[in-house]
Amino acid sequence: DRQAIADGITSRIGWLDDGRAARLRGDYATAVRLFRLAADEGDAIAQYYLGVMYIDGHGVPQNYAEAFKWYRLAADQSIAYAQLGLGSMYATGKGVPRDYVRAHMWFNLSAAQGIQHAEQARDNIATRLTPAQIADAQKLALGPLEAAATRLQADGRTVVHVSQAARVIGLIAIADAIRPT
Repeated sequence: DRQAIADGITSRIGWLDDGRAARLRGDYATAVRLFRLAADEGDAIAQYYLGVMYIDGHGVPQNYAEAFKWYRLAADQSIAYAQLGLGSMYATGKGVPRDYVRAHMWFNLSAAQGIQHAEQARDNIATRLTPAQIADAQKLALGPLEAAATRLQADGRTVVHVSQAARVIGLIAIADAIRPT
């Protein structure tokens, strides 16, 4: 039913906007409650904000495992700042085992969407990796790229190969690395 879908979207937008306002005024408990309502409905931005709240310990006890969970849900929906957050968690070992290859992968995905800090973080992590590890990080990005391709197709866009999805979201270097022969 179209009306039920429209009502659900309107509710998520309202919860997200009200949650942002509550966060800005320092009412973290309300912000968490509203973000969770929207996040539980699949809103990627609300999922990202829940991750932030768990990282910072605002409105909830600081919990890196919960932050990782919410960041991952948002990152899988191409939220660049959630991808940056995951990269940072892997780079520092907060909430997950330290893994520079995965950090590079998430920083790279975020940087491809124009997040300058992610580009700097990726380049810094790259100094700790071998060329083979960087190639591994690029290959790991295929999962999120395939998900992006699926979303593009769901939006009516034609995707011939996952490398095309990589180009659409700006991952030229990865697209070149995985181009079919």
